[in-house]
Amino acid sequence: MATLRILLDHSVAEIFTAAGRALTLRFYPVGEGPWRVQVDAVGVGSAAYTVKAWDL
Repeated sequence: MATLRILLDHSVAEIFTAAGRALTLRFYPVGEGPWRVQVDAVGVGSAAYTVKAWDL
């Protein structure tokens, strides 16, 4: 099972993969929440996701 961790802090997202790669990006929320995180996959096969969320 591969792990993908995403930390959101107002307008910054830090994404960490199980392979040790990291990506940091800046985004600008518009309007009031709630906001969504959407994940798309490309390739053959199926995928199952487990999502856990914590307020920090």
